Amino acid sequence: MNSRRLIQTAKLIGIQTHTELIKEFVFEMLTPTTLSFRAGQFLMLHIPNPIPGEKDILRAYSLASGEHNPSVFRLLIKYVDGGLASQYFWNLKVNQTIQFTAPFGKLFFPETPSTQLFFLSTGSGLAPHLSYIETYLEKCPENSFHFLIGVRTTKDLFYVDYLNDKKNKFRNFNFEFALSRPESTWTGKIGYLQKQIEILDFEASNCHFFICGNKEMAIATKQSLLDRGIPANKILVEIF
Repeated sequence: MNSRRLIQTAKLIGIQTHTELIKEFVFEMLTPTTLSFRAGQFLMLHIPNPIPGEKDILRAYSLASGEHNPSVFRLLIKYVDGGLASQYFWNLKVNQTIQFTAPFGKLFFPETPSTQLFFLSTGSGLAPHLSYIETYLEKCPENSFHFLIGVRTTKDLFYVDYLNDKKNKFRNFNFEFALSRPESTWTGKIGYLQKQIEILDFEASNCHFFICGNKEMAIATKQSLLDRGIPANKILVEIF
């Protein structure tokens, strides 16, 4: 049987609240004791069906951790009002277990990455991009990693300390937030991510773009990049 079809088990060992709607869940592998995956892949969570006798309900979640520690992984979850999976996660307690199958997905980091690497995300779409930098940032000192993260207001900013730490440690890493509904005191980028493409500085022949977020943003951003001459094979898109 394909190993990704075998149900795996992990124990929740930590929860961190980032915003009102986004939490990070850290898990330790139980069976098997390690999780084999590549940065950019996702797992399929098995949620017990509330209807007796019915099959588990499946939900896909990108892994937000690097490949270096396969015994522990993290998930970045955005709460969706009325969402079955959201309620499942929000009710989880430390030491409880989850079941899932993995790994899935082929949105891998390029074997020969361009000099300029741009990572655009909204909300929990940051997850696979965290996996990329945890795995490749230190390995690729000559490649620039630029994160552009779209949120609504300053109350929605998250992972700021983590991103600042990376920026301070690695000269090839930078990040910016773009706010769609900024307060008057905000001095950074303003507007939706797809609008940022119009003013983004890059060399079309020597860059890769990684996009993860809601469907509207992902489709519009990809089209903006195509309009600016980025080859389609240099634009990696994941929609959630």
